[in-house]
Amino acid sequence: MKYPGAISLILIVCAAMSISLIASAGEDVDKTLPASASGSIKIVNTRGEVEITGWDRNEIHVEGELDDLAEGLIFEVEDDRARIEVKLPRRNVNWGDGSDLEIHIPMNSKVDFDGISTDTTIETVLGGLRVRSVSGDITASGIENQVHINTVSGNIEVSDSSGNAHISTVSGELHLEMSSSRIILGTVSGEIEAEFEEFTTLRANAVSGDIEVEGKLIGDGEIEISSVSGDVSLRLESPVNAHLSVETGPGGDIENSLSDHEPVDKFPGRKKLEVQLGDGSGQINLRTISGDIRIDD
Repeated sequence: MKYPGAISLILIVCAAMSISLIASAGEDVDKTLPASASGSIKIVNTRGEVEITGWDRNEIHVEGELDDLAEGLIFEVEDDRARIEVKLPRRNVNWGDGSDLEIHIPMNSKVDFDGISTDTTIETVLGGLRVRSVSGDITASGIENQVHINTVSGNIEVSDSSGNAHISTVSGELHLEMSSSRIILGTVSGEIEAEFEEFTTLRANAVSGDIEVEGKLIGDGEIEISSVSGDVSLRLESPVNAHLSVETGPGGDIENSLSDHEPVDKFPGRKKLEVQLGDGSGQINLRTISGDIRIDD
């Protein structure tokens, strides 16, 4: 006995549970799939340029041109999870152009992006962002919930964003303008420039790069900044309530504009400053070995 209506219903349900589109190598793509308003989206693109933008539609749209060597584009949605991946061969990817993609997603999505030499721009992602790359530059704006970005030799720029932040690069530079309760920043040979509306915990370190931080420390917050051969500059909005501990190595200098206290000389050639600001409820620790440290408001 045949049940054409039941068979059609089963096919519709299966299609709703898992939808997948695959494109071929090097071709133009223009694909759209329905998606959860606040789902998780995994995006993988080895090289090229990718723009990711949140919008107010419950669908994902992928448009652009695939890498010349691409074996295909995996574009699939299952329940509240989506995956977009440009598949490349494991070897012989040293020639040809990378992918150039524009991806629109529901703005409340959580995005997890992996690239190698991909320049990436992300805008209006409210569910949180995690990016890992090797040599590509990363630009993010309008991000909420969390901002986790890591690259090796690329520069990172974040603006108009909020949420806990963990951002690092090896030889690139960090430029940040955001608000956050907890911030971790790191670079080896690059510079860090960060401006925060307010924050409660900040940890920043560099080896040979300078660190400049500006913002408002909230309540009994904590700041830890260290650099080996770079300068450290900290500008805090008044009033500041914290125990301030500052130390430089041989040749370094301390300039303090937050209070009338002067640093003292320590053998051999070190300088140190210990002072309570306001009620001393917070903690500020600043360290450098061969650089200068400046603190002001």
